[in-house]
Amino acid sequence: MRKILCLALTVALLLAACREGTQARPSSEAPEGPSSLTVRPPAEDPEPAPETPSSASEPSQEETDDALVREIVMTYGAEESTPKDGRTRLVTKMVSLLYMDTSWSHPEELSTGDYWGWFLSTTFDEEDEYKLEHYTHPKLGEGSGWFFPQDLFEERVQRYFGVTTQHLRDSSYYDPELGGYWLGGGGGVGERPEVTYTYTREGDRLTIDLELHYEYSQHAGGRLYVTLEPEGGWKYTGWDCRPTADALAGCLFGEGDFLTPEQWALLKRAEELTRVFQVDTSRFPGDDLSGFDPTLVREIGGHSYTLYQGTLYRGWEDFYRDMLSVFTTELFEELNQSADGGIFAGWGEERKLYFRDGARGTDIRYLAGDRYTLGARYDDFIHLSRYSFYCAPEDMGKEDPEPFSVKRAEIVLQETPAGWRVAEYTLPY
Repeated sequence: MRKILCLALTVALLLAACREGTQARPSSEAPEGPSSLTVRPPAEDPEPAPETPSSASEPSQEETDDALVREIVMTYGAEESTPKDGRTRLVTKMVSLLYMDTSWSHPEELSTGDYWGWFLSTTFDEEDEYKLEHYTHPKLGEGSGWFFPQDLFEERVQRYFGVTTQHLRDSSYYDPELGGYWLGGGGGVGERPEVTYTYTREGDRLTIDLELHYEYSQHAGGRLYVTLEPEGGWKYTGWDCRPTADALAGCLFGEGDFLTPEQWALLKRAEELTRVFQVDTSRFPGDDLSGFDPTLVREIGGHSYTLYQGTLYRGWEDFYRDMLSVFTTELFEELNQSADGGIFAGWGEERKLYFRDGARGTDIRYLAGDRYTLGARYDDFIHLSRYSFYCAPEDMGKEDPEPFSVKRAEIVLQETPAGWRVAEYTLPY
């Protein structure tokens, strides 16, 4: 919700800014990357130059890499600016992914709203005539904001991010009747800090460390991960956001007075049970599995399920009742759904409890000490932000590493007729 409101607050000013006379790149596409990172070969039959090597005028590998990295940073969310002092520098665009206050390690952790804002930022240099022809829809009135047809939007986004069409369309930004993505709104633009960067390259992997130099607030930044493609393009594969002031100002678990002790206890229980669904399905906290027989397996819906043999639940009904004492029905169904069926299931006349046996590893960069802040409180809902911290990849294995990046997740508590329940919850590891 916060992302949608913040983005909506920028659009009106952007509509005017986008119509100003600007130099245009080819109007039908976003900027193309260089065809390769190798030095260009000399032209055929070069003119003789006895005293100067023919390669002297060609860019070095370092210069070629520098130019590409600059283009990658600009495509992600920066642009060149030349103020009165005459020095050309990079600054954040009016809408930019560089403003994000949370890390991401998979492109589907970015919302469709994030991609909508990114796409908008790539249109700033396009010709007005092209935008008026392609970014409007006859069913939308004048001043309704930019409409991005699905073919143009999805092709450009997927050129730079490995995100699925299903993820993009599973959002209120997408209108299947209009066949595209649209958001109306209005507002202003804040400070646009200067952007500086350094980078390292290992094979086809680029790691770019960026600094955002704010004049009126604390500097920010992060680390951008990029994979170079053989044909000359690239994909953004992750962003490590530096710990923010908001994150560091939060309280530790259980210390905030914005929740009652009972609500903090509910969140602790939600953490324990979410781990069962998402990390290790074979063991519930406090359960006794002595005498467990892994051969008690039954095929249900074409998949192998193992009989639950602990002491906490007599069957599916006990299990289901316990889950709904913590989660809303909607969140339980979401947690219990795997890509090809339910994780837990009831079977037979006695409705015995079965589960899909499985486990996964956790993020070894994750550091203990999450912090929490109150986002909003309504009659029936409480919205919290949970900030989790991670060490740098190069610091894994060190004793007491410093927090290098932060990831923010939203937690939602909902008051139901049966009491408070957890309606939204995400593990940070």
